[in-house]
Amino acid sequence: MISAAAIAIRSAAATVRGVWGRTGAFASAGATLLVLLLVAPATSLAELNVAGHGNVRYEYDSNVFALPKGTPTPGASFGDSSITYLGGLDATYLWQGQKMILSGVADQTRYITDTDLDRTEYTAVGTLMWVLDPLINGTARLSKERHVEPAYQAIPTNQLLIESLWNALATATYRFKPFWALDVSAGVREDDLPQVGAAGGLLLREVSQHAGLNYGNPASFTGGLAVEYLNGQFSGGLLADQLSYRQWSAEMVGQHSSGDLSTFNGALGYTLRTIRLGHQRSGGITGSIGYRRKLTGKTTVHLEADRAVATYLAAAGSEVDTSATADIEWQPTVKTEVVLGYVWMHSRFSAETTPFEINVARTDRFGTAHMEINYRPRKWLLVHPYVRLLRRSSDVPLFEFTSNIAGLELTAAFP
Repeated sequence: MISAAAIAIRSAAATVRGVWGRTGAFASAGATLLVLLLVAPATSLAELNVAGHGNVRYEYDSNVFALPKGTPTPGASFGDSSITYLGGLDATYLWQGQKMILSGVADQTRYITDTDLDRTEYTAVGTLMWVLDPLINGTARLSKERHVEPAYQAIPTNQLLIESLWNALATATYRFKPFWALDVSAGVREDDLPQVGAAGGLLLREVSQHAGLNYGNPASFTGGLAVEYLNGQFSGGLLADQLSYRQWSAEMVGQHSSGDLSTFNGALGYTLRTIRLGHQRSGGITGSIGYRRKLTGKTTVHLEADRAVATYLAAAGSEVDTSATADIEWQPTVKTEVVLGYVWMHSRFSAETTPFEINVARTDRFGTAHMEINYRPRKWLLVHPYVRLLRRSSDVPLFEFTSNIAGLELTAAFP
């Protein structure tokens, strides 16, 4: 029995290394996490919980490639319908106060007209939630994804680009004195995105460090200071390893909670990004504010505003995004929930020096309205129809588009 389990464990670890496609430390960490999860249940199956779900989705998109009106699409359809089949598993193991979680989702999308767009996507995540004592705890998370880059985030083209992303993040919290807490984290991520018209793909490797000092009771009010440092390096394609950036952020943060009635969170600070090529700089005042309130027993409203400096991966540049979100949730019955919302985003792209001619100064205004219904006729079944209306205007006409999306999802969960 033990030798058979050992053989299965070695086999599973080797499989994980192969799927993740990397032989470095992060692939080994993922395999190790799987080994721990498989070995631990041998001593106590009562601590292991496994759940799965299956999903089928039908969707119609009037503008699959997010192209301007009237743009020819040789060999492809401007609008198309697709059917997606998805399956997922989640496993959670508890052992002496520690929690290990493994989850995986894989899906296949088939288009009705343009079958060249058919694709397979997946997400695999491993998480360890550790506790040393009541004052010290943290997490270690490793993930690997393969998915289609949303067309509106890429350079306009009549192709869908497959993006590969892996991420490793470790966090730790130390609570000292009555209401003080020190939070630290460090992470590494790699984002690999093919480039249309360029030789090879564009790879971004980013290392991050974060530290925060907070005071207060998380159940009612907390406030503090936070700093973050990012170091990013682009490579591949036409870049010849010339593009890299450093980014510093510092902000004051706060959060207030009134139980189930309302929550408020806010942050205000400054972000500065320096790009190595040409010593270019971008940034400014950044922050966020969010408010969620339960108006009645059936109605909840959510308001949020945000301003941040982000990476424009499609052209190896940077952008400053200012956004506002408003959602209202109405639950007329225990089985039914209706969500109405709108998201508005103003994006400013700097005219940075990069090998991509498309990386010019521009300003976009992007609005998304959505309506969703979540209906659960059975405990294990969720019916989810939705409608989304996307509109983007830009001072560079190439980036303007309109898209109407309607879909229906059926999700079955087990056990």
